[in-house]
Amino acid sequence: MPTIPPCPTCVTDCATDSYSKGQKGITFYKSTVNPYLTANGGSCTISWTGTRPKCYTNGTDPSVCNISFDTLINSNANSDDVEVQYTLNGGQKLGPIYRSKIQGHDLTSIVDISQYKNYYNDVGLNSIVFTNKSGVGVWINNFRIMRQYAMCDLGTDWNGLCTSTNTAVKSCSAGAASSSSGSLDATRNDCPCNFTAKGGLSANTYHSYSGAGRSIPYGSTLTWVFQNPDYYNDQTPNYNGPAACFFNLNNVALNDTSPGNDVCFQFNLNGSSIASMYNSRLKDHSSAAGIDLVKFSQYNDMPKAFNTLQVSNKTPSTTLYLRDGDSGLVNIYRVYNVKKLP
Repeated sequence: MPTIPPCPTCVTDCATDSYSKGQKGITFYKSTVNPYLTANGGSCTISWTGTRPKCYTNGTDPSVCNISFDTLINSNANSDDVEVQYTLNGGQKLGPIYRSKIQGHDLTSIVDISQYKNYYNDVGLNSIVFTNKSGVGVWINNFRIMRQYAMCDLGTDWNGLCTSTNTAVKSCSAGAASSSSGSLDATRNDCPCNFTAKGGLSANTYHSYSGAGRSIPYGSTLTWVFQNPDYYNDQTPNYNGPAACFFNLNNVALNDTSPGNDVCFQFNLNGSSIASMYNSRLKDHSSAAGIDLVKFSQYNDMPKAFNTLQVSNKTPSTTLYLRDGDSGLVNIYRVYNVKKLP
């Protein structure tokens, strides 16, 4: 089974001794409540504010803003599935979310909303409105945000060039005060890598097609193997444990409507079953399924460690398709803790 290579331009470490490193900042947000959407139109709004620390740059490197959440229901639905619509900043539709009609047959969705360039605001207020279109109550549980943004390297900061938006210096920002007008801003954990904030989190990203193909017939499995990079500073390792590892399947679809209540697929990590998720039974109702591997003891986040993730189709008479791109694009977003700069 081929190993997924990391994206060579997407690796960064807030290093202790190499000024060429430190070209990405990380922010986490999380909801401290699980909003409940009443049947047939109940809604909620979740909002947060992006930061612009010293040395922030929009540059040529894309930002990433993954939202992750679970959808739970309060009883079985009488319809074919359960639908929740959600929109970004009043205009961009992100969904709908379709999940199983069966209570307890749940789904985790992970979506990179930074792809919606005309609506997503990396350095200002963002809001997402969830609206329940089904006949049963729905909870939006464990809502989290993992934001990665581009920064100038540590040498630029050391040489005093993070002072303006001069395009000759990759638009390195002098920094700006952070607003706290979003509902999640009190939970914001922002870790830019500069000599003021001293880092604390680093990230590397993988982009891969499925390799073995994008279809998963009943009883079959797709397998991905990926290896974490080595330590990235030059002399003293400063890796300090895992923070998150989002594995985004991006778009899970069906070849036809399933005769059952829903469609089950199972995640296995390093030889052990870790989770099952459920798609709608309807052919055209796909999901943006994903999973945070750090939640499971089977995951190995150490530098140079290998991990093997498998997705298996457990539903007879149904074929699953990974439908992002021509060959089933998946993404892995790994964030790890590092010791802060001295």
